[in-house]
Amino acid sequence: MTKKEIVKQVKEVIEKNGYLQVAIEGIHSAVDLIAEKKDKKLLIKVVENIDSVSRDIALELCKLADFIGAQPLIIGERSKNVILNEDLIYKRFSISCVSAKGFEYLLDDVPQPIAAKGIGAKVRIDGTKLKEMRHINNISAEELAQKIKISKSSIYRYEHNYAYVSLEVAN
Repeated sequence: MTKKEIVKQVKEVIEKNGYLQVAIEGIHSAVDLIAEKKDKKLLIKVVENIDSVSRDIALELCKLADFIGAQPLIIGERSKNVILNEDLIYKRFSISCVSAKGFEYLLDDVPQPIAAKGIGAKVRIDGTKLKEMRHINNISAEELAQKIKISKSSIYRYEHNYAYVSLEVAN
């Protein structure tokens, strides 16, 4: 799929989900689309290959997003020669990257695991719920850590939403 086709598909998803949008076309920029719905703003860079986004472009995208209170996002079709899985969120310089279909899931608030190199997919769990369940079951963070063979500090990071969890640990 070409960048033009991906942009068209992303525009359709944005419109379908009730976002106002501005397309920045014809100039080289860190941003291709800006979308807003109520208090949620998205700054979107569209590429065919997410690996083509340089550190400088990512930094510019993050600075712009921070300046206007938006979420930066990269939407593409592949990483290297591998087609992006629509069920996963990838990361490039700490920016979430998704396929066009994955973007639709993201707007629908469908939970998506994070793809991580070498260690498989990771998910964000509800840390408040984890802590609540631990207290309901009268188990300390240390006891839970021992049971699932991770460190007590990992439990702390999960409960405070500081870290993503491997699918194995989440299960």
